[in-house]
Amino acid sequence: MQFSVRKFCLLFILLDNLFVPIKLGFDFRVHYILYFLFIFFYPFIFRTVTVRPIIIQSLMLLGFVLLAIPSFSGNGIIPSFRQLSLIGFNLIFSFLLLNAYKNDFLALFKDYIDLIYIAAIVGIIQIFSQMVGFTYGADFSYLGFDMQHFRMSNWRIQGWFQEPAFLAIAFTPVVFVGVCSLFNLTDMISKQKAIIIMTVLILSQSTIGLIGLLLSLMIVVFNKYSLVKSPLLLAGSFFLLMVVSLVFYAIPQVRLRIDDTFHLFTTDRITPKDIENANLSTYSTFSNYKVAMATLKDNPIFGSGLGTYEYDYFRYINVVLPENRITQQYALNERDANSMLLRITAELGLLGLGLLFWFIWTNRINIDFISATREQVNYWIINSAALSLFLIRLFRQGHYTMLGFMLFILIYYCSKQEFKRSYENQAMLNDRKSE
Repeated sequence: MQFSVRKFCLLFILLDNLFVPIKLGFDFRVHYILYFLFIFFYPFIFRTVTVRPIIIQSLMLLGFVLLAIPSFSGNGIIPSFRQLSLIGFNLIFSFLLLNAYKNDFLALFKDYIDLIYIAAIVGIIQIFSQMVGFTYGADFSYLGFDMQHFRMSNWRIQGWFQEPAFLAIAFTPVVFVGVCSLFNLTDMISKQKAIIIMTVLILSQSTIGLIGLLLSLMIVVFNKYSLVKSPLLLAGSFFLLMVVSLVFYAIPQVRLRIDDTFHLFTTDRITPKDIENANLSTYSTFSNYKVAMATLKDNPIFGSGLGTYEYDYFRYINVVLPENRITQQYALNERDANSMLLRITAELGLLGLGLLFWFIWTNRINIDFISATREQVNYWIINSAALSLFLIRLFRQGHYTMLGFMLFILIYYCSKQEFKRSYENQAMLNDRKSE
């Protein structure tokens, strides 16, 4: 029973675009109810939980500081308290889920891979349903899923997710494991499943998803091979990267976003026509970038406070952009800045950015494949899969809790700790053998 419960609970993080059809003044997602039920029944099913007091004390201190910061920016503590409560709720669920797996990251990732493979099969059914005009096999909004602007004529896979980019974000950790499988580094996923999942990712035509795939290839190649010692291999790697990049650029949806983004970010004087001619995805990125920079300028060290970005958006949007039709009609990603990097820049300032990159840098795993054990290689794969997710979310999707982000933060941190223990145990064993 424990095995089925924890896998079912892992599915919760992929269902965050199911909403309770009741007006409560905020978006109440169905999986909040499922999270609560898991937390409530956890003691009766799993009975034990392991927690270090220092972690609780550190989180409480961090929460106090984050509540204090918005008081100085004039936004008050209510937005920060609401955001901290949501983060805390998701952290508790994620922590208990890890405990349910007894910190067996390999078992957790295998379950997650199974779920993403199911999502990939649904995506394949969806694209064929679009081809033949079978609405019920493609548009899952009749099941209660919010699929935003899904159209049968788009011929883009997004599964049951809110949009193709969200599918790409959910797929990214598994895509990294799939790349490792193709390089014969792991058997967590078969090569056949890896190819199917990557194909679905490509058919989503999500720019951030393709960037994630390229990033995964780069991380694996640069860690597995000593490119510095082999100039020919280095040149070949860069050539392959360029070829793959050009192939991706040939995809119309990707080319449109890249061209529009390059134009907006390199034009000295932005006109209303420039903004109105850009696609909405590019406009969202550019407008939120301008708002975040304006917020940072006014609150450079501590930012305006956790959970306050929506206030800053409406405060600055008409100041940083010339009057135009799109700004009047849309408020795109006004809550999450469309980017984790931009949101943290605005809400937590340079100090928050520094802590973010410090966390990423200090918890990454460096590995020597020649001397590493199979267990250590698996820890590196899991850690790097979470890292690849963090890196693409810096540039797309700034929601702090969506699609299991808190769970992957814990996985990233804990996998490094387990890797260190494994490395230390191996060193002790080698010392005993030498004696």
